[in-house]
Amino acid sequence: MDLSKITKLIPEFTLKDFNMFDIVTHVEWDKALNFESGVEEATFSMTMQSDKGYEVSLKFIKAYSVEVDLCGQIMGFCIEDKIKYGYAPENRYHVSDYENGRITLDCEDILIEKFAKIW
Repeated sequence: MDLSKITKLIPEFTLKDFNMFDIVTHVEWDKALNFESGVEEATFSMTMQSDKGYEVSLKFIKAYSVEVDLCGQIMGFCIEDKIKYGYAPENRYHVSDYENGRITLDCEDILIEKFAKIW
């Protein structure tokens, strides 16, 4: 995951700082057939805002084990890089809401499509 879109505005930003995002404003789920491998691949996208006036749009590549319950606020959004624990690259990231379990998924990569100060 390339954090450069975020670190241009917040130079010290790291993965653990994603917990500042607590309001989900958009969710999209898409499946497509990879014609080379013949395997259906899923992409999960989400836009979130923080109480500090930032908005981020994330795309989770080759997402699996996706569970989403957006009936309320996210209290502990977390992205964990599992490579350091010896996981294979296709299982690299675990995404969750560690406070109340409203979101959980695993994916191969995460793209930051947009990051902006909105107010």
